[in-house]
Amino acid sequence: MPNLYASPVWDPARIAAQVVSWIWFIWAWVIMKMWFSTKGLTTAANLWVTSAIWLCVWTWMYLIATLATLLILFNLTVIATIKAKYVKQFRYCNIKVDINKNKLSLKKLISAIDKLPIKIMSKNIKENESHIIINVTSKVKSDINTYFIHNQLRKTDKLAIISISENMI
Repeated sequence: MPNLYASPVWDPARIAAQVVSWIWFIWAWVIMKMWFSTKGLTTAANLWVTSAIWLCVWTWMYLIATLATLLILFNLTVIATIKAKYVKQFRYCNIKVDINKNKLSLKKLISAIDKLPIKIMSKNIKENESHIIINVTSKVKSDINTYFIHNQLRKTDKLAIISISENMI
């Protein structure tokens, strides 16, 4: 760039440095940490690439900008196609079961939870004189309905309260 712009007053590298500074700020804002996943990495990467392409356009490097644009568009469409075909979408569910301690054994309930078509990420069991509260954080395939999970747990005798909350990923 110094060879293109031989002006002692106007330094184009300062403009590029400011673009990088602002993109860092926006990049940090775009990436969100949600439960067990990070969202926004592709958007943040696209911001970086778009700013680099615009710097190429601004410095009259149209061929590089065009090639970079075509490469990025090809990359994004191929990745989206592969992801849609082969990567299974999951969601995270928090299952909370509150049972009466006298009416149901803990082993029976844990056995019912283990038979569910979920991948258990964490279990938390709280117990007092009359109740047992079990919190299970699990990974569930997107094609499994949470009502199915609820009904499977409901089949276990004498459950007091079942609560299922989910987060889409």
